[in-house]
Amino acid sequence: MRLHRYKPTDITPYQKHFGVPLRFGADHAALVFPSADLARPLASADPILYGHSLAGLRQKDASGLSGQVHRLLLRLFISGSGYDGVTLAHVAPLFELKPRTLNRRLRAEGTTFVALLVRVRYEIARQLLRDTRMRLTDIATILGYAETASFCRAFQRWSGTTATAWRSAYGTWSGRESARG
Repeated sequence: MRLHRYKPTDITPYQKHFGVPLRFGADHAALVFPSADLARPLASADPILYGHSLAGLRQKDASGLSGQVHRLLLRLFISGSGYDGVTLAHVAPLFELKPRTLNRRLRAEGTTFVALLVRVRYEIARQLLRDTRMRLTDIATILGYAETASFCRAFQRWSGTTATAWRSAYGTWSGRESARG
């Protein structure tokens, strides 16, 4: 298992939880296994639990278009699409909508594409600042900013503090992790 976060002083809880070899400080979080494992039957498969899980997923889809766009934006950034810029013109066709129609439907739900984009960027920025030692330049690139300064100004607008100060206060790798439990 590859973990994006840096190695804490005590990795025992991670070893107990995952029970597999761990690699901290990876470029991307990932489960790594032989492709042949995909064809193996799942011994603990539970059809009733599967049905309940599907019902839960359908309920999540009931969160409306804004929830679906939010989840898509997260996936796009996580998959590296932020480098190319995530725009309304890029996302609308994925929902088989024109950009103006997508934004009109989002406004009917009380939000806009830009508001969702800002929210997702802020969520990802906080996670990367908290859990990694990535440089601000790299975080800015992941989030689709052409310049680090633009990202830093945006982060200060979102949080009321600088990215560096936020990381110092909330970063789990900074030695306070063992005190947090």
